[in-house]
Amino acid sequence: MSNMLPFIGRVIFALAMAYFGIGHFTNGQNMTGYLPASMSSVALPLIYISGAGLLLAAVSFIINKWMRLAAILLALFLVLTVIIVHMPGLSSEDQAAKMSSMIAIVKDLALAGAALVISGDAKD
Repeated sequence: MSNMLPFIGRVIFALAMAYFGIGHFTNGQNMTGYLPASMSSVALPLIYISGAGLLLAAVSFIINKWMRLAAILLALFLVLTVIIVHMPGLSSEDQAAKMSSMIAIVKDLALAGAALVISGDAKD
């Protein structure tokens, strides 16, 4: 049973990443507003590319192939998301917006940490 726990954890994590990846495709246009205005010309393609990356990472974690690379790239993506998307919200005058940004920062950093744990457990 204890050998199954890391696999079960990876699958749960993968399903969450797949959910986020699908969201990038189904809500891509709405997500463009979260990127800085200077990136507006490439915002939608970046959202679709990152959605594909999230889905590929999810598949990698489930089939146990290329997990180290997928996990490291996922962690990098999540940290960049914190810096580019969530940190600017900390300067908002609106306290609720600040709180939402901080929650998103902590969530994405926790997910990045989990991805790094997965990378350390990868056998490939």
